[in-house]
Amino acid sequence: MRIFTALRFLLAILVALPSCFGSDALSGSSGSGASSGGHIGPGFDGITLASAISTSSVSLAWPMAVGATPAASSNVKYHIYSGATPEEARSNTSLIASTFPGVTSFVDSGLDGMEFSTIYYRVTAEDAEGSIMDSSKIASARLPSKYIAGTSVYSPNVESLWLTQDSSGNSCITCHSSAVEPDFSSFSSFLNSASFVIPYDGEATWNEFVLDFVNNPIPHFGYWSVPARISDMKAPLSTWIAEGALEVGDDVPPIFQFDAIANAGKYFGETGPAFNEMTVHWFEASDPESLPLNGSTTGQLEYHIYVGASSDTIDWLNPINLQNEGTNPYYQELFSTGLDEMSYTFEWTDRRCVAVVRALDASGRSETFVDPLNPTMEELALRWRNMSTNEREIVISR
Repeated sequence: MRIFTALRFLLAILVALPSCFGSDALSGSSGSGASSGGHIGPGFDGITLASAISTSSVSLAWPMAVGATPAASSNVKYHIYSGATPEEARSNTSLIASTFPGVTSFVDSGLDGMEFSTIYYRVTAEDAEGSIMDSSKIASARLPSKYIAGTSVYSPNVESLWLTQDSSGNSCITCHSSAVEPDFSSFSSFLNSASFVIPYDGEATWNEFVLDFVNNPIPHFGYWSVPARISDMKAPLSTWIAEGALEVGDDVPPIFQFDAIANAGKYFGETGPAFNEMTVHWFEASDPESLPLNGSTTGQLEYHIYVGASSDTIDWLNPINLQNEGTNPYYQELFSTGLDEMSYTFEWTDRRCVAVVRALDASGRSETFVDPLNPTMEELALRWRNMSTNEREIVISR
C-alpha cells in the first residue's frame, strides 16, 4: 500500500513539472535542431552528394530534414553554400541559393570558365518557424576539363601516307590494293588487313610497320634511296593509332550511363578482400565514337579512380590506381578489359572512404608529359581534357 501511495505521489509531481518549468523541460529542445524560442528545429544530416554532370554544372543532393511531423518536414527549405575551399563553403557569406520547401536537390549551373576546378558545398535546413539546422558536412565535385576531340583522323592524316612515292614514282597504294594485303584502299580494309597495327600503341605500331617493311625488301626496294619519305610517316601514323585509329573525329566524351537499367547495381564499392583493402566496381563507360572498327572495347578507355576519406578530401590530382611506388605514376593506367563490369582493389586503412571513377578516352591519353614524374597543371589539363564529364561518388564503410 505504501508503494502504491508513493507511486501516485511521484506521478503527481511529474504531471506538475511542465507547468512549473515550462513545456521545454521535458521536450528535449537542447538536442539537434533546437532553437531559442521553444521551437524544435529540423534534424538534418547535411549534404550527401555533389557530382559534376558537365564542365560547368554540379548536381547536389541531400536527405530530407526530419521535422516534428511529416508536414513539418515537407515545409523545410534548404540553403546551399559553396566555395573554392572547404573553409569558404563553411562561411555563411558563401550562400549561392535557397530551395523551395521540400526540395532536396539542386543543380549549380553556370560555372563557366571553372573547368579543371574543385568546388566545395555545404547545405543547411530551415523550417517554417525559421529554425535553422546547421551542418558542417562538406561535399566536393571536380569539374572536368572542357572536352576536345582528337586531332588525327584517317582522312587526310593517314590516307595520304599511302601516296608516299619511292624513287621510281610508285606509292604504297600502287601495290597494296584489294589484291595485296595490307589493303590500303579504304579505312575499313586497312584496319581489317594491317597486321602491324597495335591498338592504341603508336610506337609499337610503327615498329611493326618498319619490321614488315624491312622483311619484304624486294617490293620496297625503291624506298631505300629515299628513307626520309618513310621516316616522315612515323608521326602521323603513330599519333593516329594512339588516338584510337578513328575514321572521324571523336566529338563526344566518355559518359557513364548510370540511369540505364542494364547498369543497375554495377557501380558500387565494398570492403575487402583483405581487412585493410577496399574494392570499387564499375561498368564500361559509353563512348561509341571511339569504338574501334572491330567492335572490341578492350583498351578503348582508361579509368582513373579518385579516393578520399570524405567527399571534400578526394585527391583529384592523384588517381589512386596510378600511384605505384617506384614506378612512373602516370603510366600505370587501368584499361578497360572488354567486359561489362570491372573492379579495382586498393589499400585503405581508414574505416570509410569516398571514391569516384572517371573514364578517359584515347584522344586524351595520347598526350604525354615533358616530365612524366612531375607534370604541370597545364599538361594534366591537356591530357585529361577527354575525360568523362559526369561522375558519381561511391561511399565505402567498414
